[in-house]
Amino acid sequence: MNEQKTEEGVLLQTIPYLRDQRIIKVFTETHGLISLLVPKKSLHFLTDPFLIGEWIYEKGKNDLYRLIDGTVTDSLSHLRIEFSFLQAAGEIAQDLLKTQYPEKKGKDLYRLVTVYLKKLKNPLFPTTLLASFRLKLLLHDGLLAFERKCNQCDKKASLIERGESLCEEHVSLDSVAFSPAEWEILETLLTVRQFQQIEKTEVSEVLGRKIKNLFESSL
Repeated sequence: MNEQKTEEGVLLQTIPYLRDQRIIKVFTETHGLISLLVPKKSLHFLTDPFLIGEWIYEKGKNDLYRLIDGTVTDSLSHLRIEFSFLQAAGEIAQDLLKTQYPEKKGKDLYRLVTVYLKKLKNPLFPTTLLASFRLKLLLHDGLLAFERKCNQCDKKASLIERGESLCEEHVSLDSVAFSPAEWEILETLLTVRQFQQIEKTEVSEVLGRKIKNLFESSL
């Protein structure tokens, strides 16, 4: 008999599979991103993103585990109040699906994900929170080395290329440029730990797109 495991995790994605079955992608604290086959309708209450739950599963084929049972510990129902909340949660989920994989452990990242999803309650907050999350995810995965000075000289940095902070003299066409004011915002989003400070930091749509481009170009 296969050994059963119980683990806490946040449901990121649900994929229909063979009649009434489904495959769900769950991001966990100790085993990273796992794929679970949901074999029966009685477990479909566990397949609505983006809930947090305890998942009981056993080994299946390859990296696909079989869900035995589970319990919802937080339905994150507030995400369904505003479309902007749900949209931001969906982008966080897609960012994790792109960067995480089975057995890539990350207690700090898991806590970051769950806290950010729980804090998505202010209608003016999603753009700022999403930008902050992307920067912290890059930092967590070692894909961003943010510095005030250029990594190649002592001049003030104003661009980021492949995770490195650089000045105008040491970059290529693949870099993302930021104004001095935007650079200060980047530093704030990367360093502050209290959400009250993050909420007070205004991220424009232009800066939000720049951070998204930075994130995608760093993968």
